[in-house]
Amino acid sequence: MRCPTSLMALVASGLSVVEGVVIHSRALPGVKVTYQETTICETTPGVKGYSGYVTLPASLDPAIPFESNMFFWFFESRKSPTTAPITLWLQGGPGSASIDQAVSGHNGPCSVNADSKTTTLNPNSWNTVSNMIYIDQPVQTGFSHDGVLKEGVLDTQTGDINVTNPANPTNWLTVKGTFPSGDQTRLVNTTSTAARAIYHAMTAFFDEFPQYHRDKINVWSQSYGGHYAPAIASLINQEQAKPGSVLGTSSKKIKRATTSFGVDSIGIINGWVDHLTQAPFLMTYNNNNSYGIKSYSDDVAKNLSAQFNAAGGCMDLSKQCRQLIVDKDAAGFATDPDVVNTCYSASIACLTVIGENDAASGRNTFDLAQVLPLGFPYPYEVGYLNEPSVMSALGVKLNYTRSNNAATNYVLGSGDLIRPYNDVVGQLLDQGVKVALVYGDRDWRCNWVSGEAVSLSVKYNDSSKFSAAGYTDVKVGNGVAGKVRQHGLFSFTRVYNAGHEVPIYKPAEALAIFTRTIQGKDVATGESDAAGFTSSGPSSVFDVTVKADPIPAPLCYVLDVPINQRCTADQISALGNGTAVVKDYIVS
Repeated sequence: MRCPTSLMALVASGLSVVEGVVIHSRALPGVKVTYQETTICETTPGVKGYSGYVTLPASLDPAIPFESNMFFWFFESRKSPTTAPITLWLQGGPGSASIDQAVSGHNGPCSVNADSKTTTLNPNSWNTVSNMIYIDQPVQTGFSHDGVLKEGVLDTQTGDINVTNPANPTNWLTVKGTFPSGDQTRLVNTTSTAARAIYHAMTAFFDEFPQYHRDKINVWSQSYGGHYAPAIASLINQEQAKPGSVLGTSSKKIKRATTSFGVDSIGIINGWVDHLTQAPFLMTYNNNNSYGIKSYSDDVAKNLSAQFNAAGGCMDLSKQCRQLIVDKDAAGFATDPDVVNTCYSASIACLTVIGENDAASGRNTFDLAQVLPLGFPYPYEVGYLNEPSVMSALGVKLNYTRSNNAATNYVLGSGDLIRPYNDVVGQLLDQGVKVALVYGDRDWRCNWVSGEAVSLSVKYNDSSKFSAAGYTDVKVGNGVAGKVRQHGLFSFTRVYNAGHEVPIYKPAEALAIFTRTIQGKDVATGESDAAGFTSSGPSSVFDVTVKADPIPAPLCYVLDVPINQRCTADQISALGNGTAVVKDYIVS
């Protein structure tokens, strides 16, 4: 079956977009909030949702000299929304959108069914206990855009978007749609800059929705969120304590009477927090892991490790990059050419070895128990978010892509990957912020052993007490979800049988960990106050082995880019020559 050339283009569908309420911010001059109430996904009676854009003008912040339309989707808590806390959720990447997490059964109110058109309520949604807001960031990611929309073509094998000279698609290997400009001068290139945009967006949101304003918010994220969550939380707390200390002149424009806020907790799920601490474990976990899986021969492992650690290789260049960051770019704006060039070279060297590892293993880089092609997580949310009726209900005029290669490459090109955030985590702990590091133990890319190393590298007033704490069981329902080390407000949890995105694999367990953390309880049981609590048990749980849960059968889904992770070579060939049978984006 061939795909219609206008399949994903809302403009070509003839369907009008819901016109939202437009409010000009009182807190931020020149900023406007456009929104509409939503009734899709979260269908619990009486629970409200809102989607829309916070438009940040080019004049607002000199670090972001272009228009940024930040897309958000907010859901009230199913319990006491007027008093429940509020949590900001961000996907990582860099360059990966957040909104699909709301509808995929990850931690949002619903999961999309196999038809990619209907949804089922998620009983383990995090809005069971908290108001939730999801934001697509950085700009040009997901539904967020830079104010310049273009018709283009998405290459489903690479994820690249061509808006310059797109040809009409004749099969499922390219798909027509409406996308952001792709202009590199209108992209964010560092975590520090991305954090500023998020701060402005949240300030404007609270200005328009004061009923959801709280003195403190929770900031939770995953993957590259190991950068995002601590950076954003740090900026928020610094600006609350001393306006202008980070944002400078743009901070003076903010009217703070009803919008000032701090941070109560951060959560990092399978996060990349500190490159120098975590990268060495990339060379060990594929063959030495909790599941007894050996991804390739010892000779292959030896060759990859030698390349990784060679002079002029990943670790060597990463150390050079780190020193230049300390010497020349402490603020994190990647403006010094020596920093950018060296750190870019380091990033390329590391990503090259990672790519060779993936090719050698034949396994999912984010779930070593799965041999390619993938069967899980299910990707139905991508088709759902490109349904014209859904796009209309959300008030969007462009198509949804889970990741944006241009945004990803621009951040990685600045060397931002190698910037450390474990020191920032320590500062937040000393400010009284609750910190939860949560790692699924089937992830290779951001594996739990590297996460454990990060937890032990964090320096703060009680770091010696945290390191001395032992591991204990995490009990959820009648089962054991994993192991946790905790002292006071700081916890590190290994979650059994979960890949990179823990809530998708273990939804009830993830909800329990989230709830216990934001409510100030121990992660192990939720029965003791975290303050003053110290877990007891063995100092290491690497010897605790696990049998992998059954893996769903491979699922070739034509909109889950890149499709070579989902589809066999024969299926891709059939998609290219038009002989594949496709229904609801699934190749039968």
